[in-house]
Amino acid sequence: MGQPLAELELGLYRVQADTYHLELRFTDPTSDAETAPRRTTCPLDPRALLPLLLDQRAYGQALAAQVFADPDARAYLRAVRTAVDSADRVLRLRILIGPSAAELHALRWELLCDPDAGAPFATSERVLLSRYLPSQDWRAIRLRPKAALRALVAISAPSDLADYGLAPIDPTAEETRARESLGPMAVEVLGRDQPLTVAVLDEALRRRPDILYLVAHGAFSRRREPFLM
Repeated sequence: MGQPLAELELGLYRVQADTYHLELRFTDPTSDAETAPRRTTCPLDPRALLPLLLDQRAYGQALAAQVFADPDARAYLRAVRTAVDSADRVLRLRILIGPSAAELHALRWELLCDPDAGAPFATSERVLLSRYLPSQDWRAIRLRPKAALRALVAISAPSDLADYGLAPIDPTAEETRARESLGPMAVEVLGRDQPLTVAVLDEALRRRPDILYLVAHGAFSRRREPFLM
């Protein structure tokens, strides 16, 4: 991890109804050689993925099969992985979804699998998976020091979690972990002295903290709608 990260950008842009332009662009900051990007199309069909929502591995593999449907795209990815692994490097895989394909943000990209290995990129110790948005705003972003940031730590620890087959949450331990992770930031904690409710969280968010650190269980309703407990 001491060397600059090799980066593979996976860009997706709409061409027509269920067809998208795929651009793979590899960058190695340690090499002066230029690697030509690979451009192709992929038949992404979000509707075909819906029946697989409850099977994370199958969903990720089906998504990979759509994204890397072109054998040339798979070959390009394979060549990048081989080069990075042989150099004992870590690969940053960045997913860029263009403005014309905003509907693709609804897909579960964190489950995307390596089409060869069949395992999720996000669980690999040799891949850093991220997704980002392009912006037409060219104004400079000035980062503030961490000590000047404010964090809101919200801990939902209902007393009846066992009734739903969920593990208990220790607010004190979670607060300790949050403070250790956030370092010198000013921290406001919710859920320690009183139950965390939507109203309490909404009021705290109106004070516009820089970071929300949320600890809660998630589940699906009978209508398969996700919610937090």
